[in-house]
Amino acid sequence: MNPRGQRQEDPDGHAGVPVEVFTEREALAYLAERTGRKDDCGARLLAEELGWLPLALAQAAALIADQHLDYGTYLDRLRGLPVSKLMVPVQAGQYPRSVAAAVLLSLDGVRAGEDGAACESVMNLLAVLSTAGVRRSLIHAASRTGLPGRDGPVSAITPDVADRVLARLSGASLLTFSVDGSAVASHPLVMRVIRENLTASGSLTGVCQAAADLLDRLAELLSQTWDRDRGAARDLTEQMMALVESCTECPAESDLDRRIMGLRWWALWFLIELADSPDQAIMIGKRLLADQEQALGPDDYDTLATRNSLAIAYGHVGRTADAITMHEQTLAAMERTSGPDHPDTLAARGNLAIVYQEAGRLAEAITLYEQTLADEERGLGRDHSSTLKSRNNLAVAYREAGRTAEAITMQEQTVAARDRVLGRDHPDTLGSRGNLAIAYRDAGRMTEAITMHEQTLADEERVLGRDHPSTLRSRGNLADVYRDAGRTAEAITMQEQTLAAMERVLGRDHPSTLRSRGNLADAYRDAGRTAEAITMQEQTLAAMERVLGPDHPDTLESRGNLAGAYRDAGRTAEAKNKNVHP
Repeated sequence: MNPRGQRQEDPDGHAGVPVEVFTEREALAYLAERTGRKDDCGARLLAEELGWLPLALAQAAALIADQHLDYGTYLDRLRGLPVSKLMVPVQAGQYPRSVAAAVLLSLDGVRAGEDGAACESVMNLLAVLSTAGVRRSLIHAASRTGLPGRDGPVSAITPDVADRVLARLSGASLLTFSVDGSAVASHPLVMRVIRENLTASGSLTGVCQAAADLLDRLAELLSQTWDRDRGAARDLTEQMMALVESCTECPAESDLDRRIMGLRWWALWFLIELADSPDQAIMIGKRLLADQEQALGPDDYDTLATRNSLAIAYGHVGRTADAITMHEQTLAAMERTSGPDHPDTLAARGNLAIVYQEAGRLAEAITLYEQTLADEERGLGRDHSSTLKSRNNLAVAYREAGRTAEAITMQEQTVAARDRVLGRDHPDTLGSRGNLAIAYRDAGRMTEAITMHEQTLADEERVLGRDHPSTLRSRGNLADVYRDAGRTAEAITMQEQTLAAMERVLGRDHPSTLRSRGNLADAYRDAGRTAEAITMQEQTLAAMERVLGPDHPDTLESRGNLAGAYRDAGRTAEAKNKNVHP
């Protein structure tokens, strides 16, 4: 059946959201099919009471069939529920209050059956999370520790019992499964009724607190493995921001406010690590920082952590000046509150060095790197993970400054130390090996560079998987060195494979994907495929300007590469328009 669309309005005359409704014929046929009752008169009265809405009729039909009710009995129960305080008019549109009663009757029905408390608690959890749906794995995780009930956590249940609960709720038309069964979703109207009912009973804050604790635990666990499941990181971020929105309906409560601030920080952290939604990261970070400065003070540890994260987000979109200012402020506050030798202060100094390097202030970056490395070797030890990271970063800066011999020596030391401390297959060890291979390439030691790149790629494919972001970057680096060595055909094949995988794994607009597309365009240009190179460079530049901004270093490099391709094609005027001189 195909319900017809109708736009409902609230009593103040505001335009509402599009609401799909059944025709009379569709409604009567639907109710007869779902309930097995041939009573057109009773069905018509029920459909009118529920505004001909498929959502409400589905819940009514499920309960009527489950409890073997007639239409009149269901209507009596529906009209007897006190829902005058629910479904108050809102600008987004107004549904009949009888719909709220239908939702509550369905909830009463599942609550009275087997695993009733768990059924209610699952719906409580769904009501404060994303309207787009919730992964079944998240429901399982909540079930193991106790789902959020009205009066506290419900006793833990096993995943198979949780799946049985989800099936019952689906049968009651309170939720639906995704096509592959990996997620469940509840209609926004059902979620709204449940939240308003929780508010009326004074239970919404407790449910939100339990949901916040759950998401915080999941964030802590996922922070160690997020790059192996980027989809899970995106989904968890969406759930956290949905809960933040739901909590705006709760009365002011300092403990909940602190928990929600923590979730907002996690959302910012994941968005920065994913690096594919920089504008959203900045929006979340700016609002969180303002709230923390007001509630906690400008020098609170959590405030400083957010300022540091926001500075990183600014760097991702090429707002280098803003990033530098914020990193400098963070470092000054860290030195003032924690002391110049505290590990967090040293980390802040290292972050400032990174953004100096990205801004082209290489000499200042190297000075900070050297100072940080010396302090970490003295305070943390030569083989501490933070020390090794700083040594790696300093070696990369030396290479960019043309101090290739020093870079190679330092990278060789770093690889050896990470190999000894972390093991040959640790991701950081593999990363250092890749950086050493790049330094060999810059020194003209192409045979060693190719051998090390090939070994690193093979190890990452074995340890991390073929589609891990680090593996993809290594594949791109190997393709680059093949191109430098004149193995253009191999380079093109590998870059094409890399780009396709990055688009699938990271998304078309991820910064790494954009760089990969630009590298493939350069390879096309080397092979004399100028028209293809120009088309791809134009696409890359447009995407970089949109995603990273016109002044980001990657954008500037892309603009220069496009100008070079224009010159190869004899399009000199267009090359000059890119403000790049031959």
